[in-house]
Amino acid sequence: MESLWYLSTPYPLSKLDMVAVPEFSDGAMENYGLITYRENELLYDDLLSPAARKQILTIVVSHEVAHQWFGNLVTMEWWSHLWLNEGFATWISYMATDIMFPEWKIWTQFLRQTADGLRMDALEQSHPIEGASSSDLPMILSRNPLLLARSLKNYIIPSYDLLKSLLLVDQKVLTTFMRSSLVDIANNMVPNISLLRQLGVPHSAICSFVMNNPRIAFNKHTRFVEAVNKVKEMGFDPMKTAFVIAIHAVIKQPIPESKLELYKRWGRSKDIALLACKRQPHWPCLATPPNTASSSSAVHFCF
Repeated sequence: MESLWYLSTPYPLSKLDMVAVPEFSDGAMENYGLITYRENELLYDDLLSPAARKQILTIVVSHEVAHQWFGNLVTMEWWSHLWLNEGFATWISYMATDIMFPEWKIWTQFLRQTADGLRMDALEQSHPIEGASSSDLPMILSRNPLLLARSLKNYIIPSYDLLKSLLLVDQKVLTTFMRSSLVDIANNMVPNISLLRQLGVPHSAICSFVMNNPRIAFNKHTRFVEAVNKVKEMGFDPMKTAFVIAIHAVIKQPIPESKLELYKRWGRSKDIALLACKRQPHWPCLATPPNTASSSSAVHFCF
């Protein structure tokens, strides 16, 4: 089954039984090897049941089967993490349904689930998930599993592998992932990092740059190249850490005219301003001082 590609672990028991229980209070229960259902959540009549019921049953059964992995083989630490257990099972249920019945285009219906979650999250009594760790990959994928489901194979996994090949340590990879959730890592990381390596930027500086400024490091490649060329023109040495700091400054905020005017006001040329930037690469990102006294201090701060 294609969905096993995501799990990497086959079902360990010799069989899996499913039983419809009359007057069963819950919709279904994922007992290990023996899933129990309310009758209307499992039984289907080709002649009498509507087509919509077949879709519902498929999702419910897939959800409970997914719990044989997410919940039974791997169990959350405590009940406060139940959202993690249910999030993965819900995602798998839609993925498995789409594999079995692609003609249903079931992913066009999962937005209803997402909308329900957003409505609940918008309530005044909504609160952060208890016990969630900001450096945990499952939390990244489960924050909104339905929203991320379609990009897992084509974006999340390839991006994670690329970061792992560079940073090596899982904790560093997870931390970087959390800081770059909206960045196109898969398409921009390889050309941007290759460019830095070609220029001789040390591996340690590249890793630090990626971890601390992923949105800059994985910026659109054309813009990244322009920033690198600008930094080279300014005379920064690729072998020094200031090189990547300057790239961050140039992409985030090029030297504004107000800064150049400030130096001109105190009798310093544009070249001097660029020299100040070279000595203090973060200088262009600082706010322009509001008065004359602080302006004087700002000019001399870089020397």
